[in-house]
Amino acid sequence: MSDVGFFAAYALWRDPMIVALLGAALCSFVGVYIVLKRVVFVSAALSQLSGVGVALFFWLAATFGLDPHHPPIWADPLWFALTFAVLGSALFSLNLGHRRLSSESVVGLGYLVASSLVLVVLNSPRIAQEAHEVNDLLYGNAVAVAPEQIPIMAGVGAAVFVTHALFAKEFVLVSFDAEMARTLGYRARRWNLLLFITIGVAISVATRATGALPVFGF
Repeated sequence: MSDVGFFAAYALWRDPMIVALLGAALCSFVGVYIVLKRVVFVSAALSQLSGVGVALFFWLAATFGLDPHHPPIWADPLWFALTFAVLGSALFSLNLGHRRLSSESVVGLGYLVASSLVLVVLNSPRIAQEAHEVNDLLYGNAVAVAPEQIPIMAGVGAAVFVTHALFAKEFVLVSFDAEMARTLGYRARRWNLLLFITIGVAISVATRATGALPVFGF
């Protein structure tokens, strides 16, 4: 291969490789807590909830005459995706499961509801022609990563790592035994909420960059 061909190939795959490595590091890190809390499918549920936010963004853009491909910064679809992911994280952190309905069942129910809402919104005549663009925005395109995804992934990853470094003891304690955390005087619900928010933000941003299936695997 000539030098020109080598550098052209390197330029083509550089950004996808960097984003994939950042996404793998971030998702595998928060994945430890997902396994500890026995909510393995929370990544799929939060990805779908992010999708509800993106689909809602396109519906609102079509309703109010905004250009969905060049929206104002305050109306970027990323904010909608993060908002719904954080709301879903807050809901799952409440530990709504009980003896007849486990936490994993609650997460599965959230996944089904979110998937249904995405289908309902995307089948609206107002945004039917944008289905391809919505899918790319929802599930990423690992072989054609936008350059701005690298600083976004790096920034979110740094924020998540710093948060976990500062509150590692609290996160591990509420993940292993929330009742013991309450006995020791920790506000377990608050720490559980913060933990789920970091997981939700990480999953939402990584899904946008690399896709839902790689994020679930990571």
